[in-house]
Amino acid sequence: MNFKAAIFDMDGVIVNSEPLHVEAWVKTAEPYGIELKQEMLETFRGLRLQEVAALILSHFPEQTTGVSAERLMKKKNIRLSELSRREAELIPGVRAFLALTRASYPQVALATACDPEIQQIFFEKFSLDQYFDVMVTGGDVTRGKPDPEIYLTTLSRLQLPADACFVIEDAVNGVRSAKAAGCYTIGITTSVTRDALSQAGADLIVDQFKEIELLVTGY
Repeated sequence: MNFKAAIFDMDGVIVNSEPLHVEAWVKTAEPYGIELKQEMLETFRGLRLQEVAALILSHFPEQTTGVSAERLMKKKNIRLSELSRREAELIPGVRAFLALTRASYPQVALATACDPEIQQIFFEKFSLDQYFDVMVTGGDVTRGKPDPEIYLTTLSRLQLPADACFVIEDAVNGVRSAKAAGCYTIGITTSVTRDALSQAGADLIVDQFKEIELLVTGY
């Protein structure tokens, strides 16, 4: 496989932030008398901040009368910012893999549904800017994953066709998004099971970054 660029998701691939997103949404909803069940929280993965806020408002109209999506989004981001600065950690092995990828490819990109404000917190905390040429966040697109818009936008900024790039994703919606854009997609089991990633259409499934060093280096 002759790839010219690597594309990374962030939540669950670079930063172990999925639990932080969940906690932030749960705490945001509680004052309104809303208990977010695990099944609903699972559907949030890969969606933009605006899309999650709209889902909550549509599912709980009585509890959120007079509440705007903007208000929910602001409250969630305040909580997530606090949690991210205090508790966020990198996925094991990802920094070494990012360095290897940076040295092996002309271009490396980020494609995350995360709000740009939160993306910047993670990048500053872990000094991640050095690894990326292109960054696309939830603020750059109008439709979240599994829609392919975020990967099509990333490919456009890279000025590369889909078959010249591989994507690393951790969630079902993310895998579906990358595959719909035409990219070779690696699923990593940091957030969901191998079966879930397989059913979503991942081309390769791994448990840790060490398993895909050969794909990057070629030897």
